[in-house]
Amino acid sequence: MLSYLVRRLLYVPLIVLGVMLLTFVLSFVVQTPEERARGILDKKATPEAIRNYLHERGYDKPLLVNHAPGTKWHDSIFFNEMTNLARLRLGKSDITGEPLADKFLKGAVPSLAITLPAAALGLFLAVSLSLYLVLVRYSALDRVGTIGCVMLMSIVPMLYIFAGQSLLGSGLKWFPVSGFDLSQWAGVRFLILPVVIFCVINLGEETRIYRAVFLEEIARDYVRTARAKGVDNSLLLFTHVLKNGLISLITLVVAHLPLLVLGSLLTENFFGIPGLGNLLASALQSGDFAVVRVSVFLGALLYQSGLIATDICYALADPRIRLGGNREVEVAARFPWRKVLLVGACAYPLWLAVTALWRAFFAFHGGSIPAFFGKLFADVRFQNSLVIAGFAAAGLFLYLNARNEVWHRALARLRRDRIGLLAGVVISLYLFIGALETIQVSDGHGGWESKLHQLTAGIPDEETFSAPFAKVLLTKPTPLKGTHIFGTDALGKDVFVQCLRACRTALLIGGLTSALYIPVGAILGLAAGYFRRRTDEVITYFYSVVASIPTILLLVAIIGALGKSFFSMTGALAFTSWVGICRLVRGETMRQSGSQYVDAARALGQSHWRILTRHLLPNVMHLILITFILGFSNLVLFEVILSYLGVGLPVGTASWGAMIDGARGELTREPLIWWNLAAASGALFGLVLSLNLLGDALRRAFDPKQG
Repeated sequence: MLSYLVRRLLYVPLIVLGVMLLTFVLSFVVQTPEERARGILDKKATPEAIRNYLHERGYDKPLLVNHAPGTKWHDSIFFNEMTNLARLRLGKSDITGEPLADKFLKGAVPSLAITLPAAALGLFLAVSLSLYLVLVRYSALDRVGTIGCVMLMSIVPMLYIFAGQSLLGSGLKWFPVSGFDLSQWAGVRFLILPVVIFCVINLGEETRIYRAVFLEEIARDYVRTARAKGVDNSLLLFTHVLKNGLISLITLVVAHLPLLVLGSLLTENFFGIPGLGNLLASALQSGDFAVVRVSVFLGALLYQSGLIATDICYALADPRIRLGGNREVEVAARFPWRKVLLVGACAYPLWLAVTALWRAFFAFHGGSIPAFFGKLFADVRFQNSLVIAGFAAAGLFLYLNARNEVWHRALARLRRDRIGLLAGVVISLYLFIGALETIQVSDGHGGWESKLHQLTAGIPDEETFSAPFAKVLLTKPTPLKGTHIFGTDALGKDVFVQCLRACRTALLIGGLTSALYIPVGAILGLAAGYFRRRTDEVITYFYSVVASIPTILLLVAIIGALGKSFFSMTGALAFTSWVGICRLVRGETMRQSGSQYVDAARALGQSHWRILTRHLLPNVMHLILITFILGFSNLVLFEVILSYLGVGLPVGTASWGAMIDGARGELTREPLIWWNLAAASGALFGLVLSLNLLGDALRRAFDPKQG
């Protein structure tokens, strides 16, 4: 184990270096030091004041390499800041000038005061519920509980916060809506509502994971032996299933414990809690790069420490597992010093090439290349072409796999799953509505309009807000021009029509992003799992770097660099989403590579390409399909969160995220305007719930043990 830990610890600096390098590049592309200084000081600040500001914070030097005569090449912003971070000198805030060490220590207390109780309570509830569902497995109660977990996962996190603040805070006055004060015991009231909401947000997903772990354990031979000896079911669960399931449970819990220090960005920001999550959210909105830099650095270190702690706990919980294999001395002797030295020697010229390409990409003709792609993805005809190509690819995919015996059996099981079929029908309805908004027809005046706009042209606009099925406006007794099922918004637009139009946006974001990240993740996962060795090491390093950066922060940086558009949002979501499917396909490919049919193909002299495409790919295709369905729902939910952070789609684009974000201020009005939030959340909930249910049905169809 010691040699394994030494190797893992030596890899951590390389991963953290890659994380910080990516963070610096993205942050300074979003906003140059001069632009940041002008925004912090004043738009009318003198050049001398800007130069003084940059000099005080060390931003007056080159970003990566200093080519000035008489200076050292590493006298740059990146290397100077990395040297300070390596010495744990966190520096000062770019805006307030406060020492960041003090700010992070103060913010860690409120964050831990929320996340630790929430994690403990959530773990207790999730384990208890999952054990009970396993006790009544395959019954109607288990089915209801599983669907309930899926429903909890399908609700956007902000809706839990809105509901808690409106009902339990402003309505019943049980808890404070915002604030934080632990100077006395009465201040505990400030923690109860955030802790409960933080716990409920993750309860559905955690319960599903633990249920799957315990179902796997209860199907093992030792459980059958204990049951044959007459052991009671309750005793069997707690003395055998729970004890052996703790191995997987511990690994899941320990991996997330270090990240609890960084708090919850959404929860702390909504409740006004001065924790690290709120500190990061404020830094993203104000452009305080110093706070962002330190948050990423600490997050990467905590993430890597969580992975190492997970491996240690896994080995301690199961004596059969020895980290580093049975020949630890040989493994230690074969540490890849040559590779590390080779990477170090090639890093500088490689980085010069990357920076040159990056500058050329954004400087060519004044940024015409990114503008071209942004305009291309915003073109309705191009989007329609992508939709048609997507349907054609889906049809080709089903046709190629129709003759596969595994798929035949899976589709037969799926036809007997009523809930899965119902979810498929609901998704088809969403696709139909999205297709109506996609199809362009002549408007009779030489222009074009969507078929959905033509069908809803008879629904009139009003002056301002009106409640569902109301006869007059909300603010004055002016008769309405028509009936509105879900009322109208501030501009008098029909909310129901806005929800229908937003279907296309959600499907485009999920579909285009999936078309980008799934092929990349699957190909890299297949290559890493099949070729192993150096290929696996390189791919593992890259996805470790991406996974070590907080997802929200990475999304905000990429969208900020490329600007608000379909192109930037789908590209950013794809860049952060390929890691999951790459890990999954890599693990399954490693397992399948040792199978007899792969050995037989090698013995027959088949090429690597044929083995990958004709043998391994069909056997991992069901995992790719399930990941696509479940990942699609997460992409739709992310659009809502990005809209709240101000980096969503361009203004005027119909989306559920923009509707939910706009409804925040309406919840505090008198009378309460709830229908915008309810309609958008209901439409989003219906799509995400159906996707999750269909994904579960496909998982059960391809792997009956998951049922």
